[in-house]
Amino acid sequence: MSRSSPHPLHLSGDLSLRTISELKAELSAAVAGYDAIVVVTDAVESVDVAVLQLLASAARTAAERGRTLSLTASPGSPMARALVAAGFVAGDGSSKVPTLSWTIAREAA
Repeated sequence: MSRSSPHPLHLSGDLSLRTISELKAELSAAVAGYDAIVVVTDAVESVDVAVLQLLASAARTAAERGRTLSLTASPGSPMARALVAAGFVAGDGSSKVPTLSWTIAREAA
Protein backbone atom coordinates (compact mmCIF):
# COMPACT_ATOMS: atom_id res chain seq x y z
CA MET A 1 0.00 0.00 0.00
CA SER A 2 1.32 3.43 -0.92
CA ARG A 3 1.86 6.08 1.69
CA SER A 4 1.08 9.68 0.84
CA SER A 5 3.80 11.34 2.99
CA PRO A 6 7.09 11.91 1.14
CA HIS A 7 9.54 9.05 1.50
CA PRO A 8 13.21 10.10 1.67
CA LEU A 9 15.57 7.98 -0.41
CA HIS A 10 19.11 8.71 0.78
CA LEU A 11 21.87 8.25 -1.80
CA SER A 12 25.52 8.21 -0.83
CA GLY A 13 29.03 7.44 -2.01
CA ASP A 14 30.12 6.72 -5.57
CA LEU A 15 27.08 6.26 -7.82
CA SER A 16 28.17 4.55 -11.00
CA LEU A 17 27.64 1.45 -13.11
CA ARG A 18 29.16 -0.54 -10.24
CA THR A 19 26.30 0.43 -7.94
CA ILE A 20 23.47 0.84 -10.42
CA SER A 21 21.82 -2.55 -9.84
CA GLU A 22 21.39 -1.87 -6.13
CA LEU A 23 20.09 1.63 -6.82
CA LYS A 24 17.64 0.31 -9.39
CA ALA A 25 16.20 -2.10 -6.82
CA GLU A 26 15.90 0.70 -4.22
CA LEU A 27 14.18 3.00 -6.71
CA SER A 28 11.79 0.29 -7.87
CA ALA A 29 10.78 -0.50 -4.29
CA ALA A 30 10.30 3.18 -3.46
CA VAL A 31 8.18 3.85 -6.56
CA ALA A 32 6.08 0.77 -5.83
CA GLY A 33 5.60 1.62 -2.18
CA TYR A 34 5.22 5.39 -1.91
CA ASP A 35 3.22 8.13 -3.61
CA ALA A 36 6.02 10.68 -3.19
CA ILE A 37 9.75 10.01 -3.11
CA VAL A 38 12.32 12.67 -2.25
CA VAL A 39 15.85 11.76 -3.34
CA VAL A 40 18.37 13.08 -0.81
CA THR A 41 21.81 13.58 -2.38
CA ASP A 42 23.88 15.34 0.31
CA ALA A 43 26.17 12.31 0.86
CA VAL A 44 26.82 11.60 -2.85
CA GLU A 45 30.55 11.76 -3.60
CA SER A 46 30.37 11.18 -7.36
CA VAL A 47 27.75 10.28 -9.93
CA ASP A 48 27.89 9.25 -13.56
CA VAL A 49 25.43 9.81 -16.37
CA ALA A 50 24.11 6.21 -16.25
CA VAL A 51 22.83 6.84 -12.73
CA LEU A 52 21.25 10.13 -13.81
CA GLN A 53 19.50 8.28 -16.63
CA LEU A 54 18.26 5.66 -14.15
CA LEU A 55 16.91 8.41 -11.87
CA ALA A 56 15.16 10.05 -14.85
CA SER A 57 13.63 6.71 -15.80
CA ALA A 58 12.42 6.16 -12.23
CA ALA A 59 10.87 9.65 -12.22
CA ARG A 60 9.08 8.87 -15.49
CA THR A 61 7.81 5.54 -14.12
CA ALA A 62 6.61 7.26 -10.95
CA ALA A 63 4.74 9.89 -13.02
CA GLU A 64 3.11 7.18 -15.13
CA ARG A 65 1.78 5.67 -11.89
CA GLY A 66 0.52 9.01 -10.60
CA ARG A 67 3.40 9.36 -8.16
CA THR A 68 6.29 11.81 -7.81
CA LEU A 69 10.04 11.47 -7.52
CA SER A 70 11.80 14.73 -6.74
CA LEU A 71 15.48 15.49 -6.29
CA THR A 72 17.20 18.55 -4.87
CA ALA A 73 20.97 18.96 -4.85
CA SER A 74 23.02 21.50 -2.92
CA PRO A 75 24.91 24.08 -5.00
CA GLY A 76 28.45 22.95 -5.81
CA SER A 77 27.79 19.37 -4.74
CA PRO A 78 28.86 16.44 -6.94
CA MET A 79 25.20 15.78 -7.78
CA ALA A 80 24.58 19.42 -8.72
CA ARG A 81 27.64 19.50 -10.97
CA ALA A 82 26.57 16.24 -12.65
CA LEU A 83 23.00 17.47 -13.21
CA VAL A 84 24.26 20.65 -14.85
CA ALA A 85 26.94 18.87 -16.93
CA ALA A 86 24.41 16.30 -18.20
CA GLY A 87 21.90 19.03 -19.12
CA PHE A 88 19.16 18.08 -16.67
CA VAL A 89 19.44 21.32 -14.66
CA ALA A 90 20.40 24.85 -15.73
CA GLY A 91 23.20 26.79 -14.09
CA ASP A 92 20.62 28.83 -12.17
CA GLY A 93 19.36 25.64 -10.51
CA SER A 94 16.11 25.24 -12.42
CA SER A 95 15.10 22.04 -14.17
CA LYS A 96 15.71 22.02 -17.94
CA VAL A 97 13.44 18.99 -18.32
CA PRO A 98 9.81 19.99 -17.71
CA THR A 99 8.79 16.49 -16.64
CA LEU A 100 11.46 16.27 -13.91
CA SER A 101 11.16 17.85 -10.49
CA TRP A 102 14.92 18.29 -10.06
CA THR A 103 16.53 21.46 -8.76
CA ILE A 104 19.67 22.85 -7.20
CA ALA A 105 18.79 24.69 -4.02
CA ARG A 106 20.34 25.56 -0.68
CA GLU A 107 17.76 23.53 1.26
CA ALA A 108 17.02 19.93 0.34
CA ALA A 109 13.42 19.02 -0.45
